[in-house]
Amino acid sequence: MSHGDSDHISGLKYLFEECPEIRIWNLILPDYDREGEVYGELAALARLRGAAVHYMRAGDSLKMGDLRLWCLHPSADFNERDINEQSLVFRLEYGGLSALFTGDIEDGGERQILECTAPELLRADILKAAHHGSKTSSSPAFLQAVLPEMAVLSYGEGNSYGHPSPEVVERMEEMGTVLWRTAECGAVIVTETEDGWRVERFAWE
Repeated sequence: MSHGDSDHISGLKYLFEECPEIRIWNLILPDYDREGEVYGELAALARLRGAAVHYMRAGDSLKMGDLRLWCLHPSADFNERDINEQSLVFRLEYGGLSALFTGDIEDGGERQILECTAPELLRADILKAAHHGSKTSSSPAFLQAVLPEMAVLSYGEGNSYGHPSPEVVERMEEMGTVLWRTAECGAVIVTETEDGWRVERFAWE
């Protein structure tokens, strides 16, 4: 779970509280404010359902078969109180595919990642655009470091925040990045193929 905003945790809480038929074995949380109200409640719900709770920070990694996850943010000395900036940021590698999952980080988090992360860990085929395509994220410097072939903009049609920002969309399109918008296509499904990877939409008709 990237961070504790309600639009990121409500579905998880629902699974823990209302869906006993769905078994969650492990919950990963930011290594930040462990005993705070939000993260403490989620950890308690997870343990009540028999899930192990793990905490990650920059420098940690996971390996599951051919899949590898590197945690790029936040670092141990990151002291930003904004919950969006606390978002876990992961680099995924699987086969020949690389992807960057950015939670809701904003320009402060992006700056720290640029300063502290090796360039080869930032370059990625797929970018999950930070903070739903908000204008406070996806800075030119960050996008130039990632150079994604494809970006996923996660937002609902007609949302009250005006996501995604037209400036961010234009910035990505000028780079030649192919955009996938959840408001139009629902979930975005990426599948490994013999020749690379395939992207599909999953939308309710």
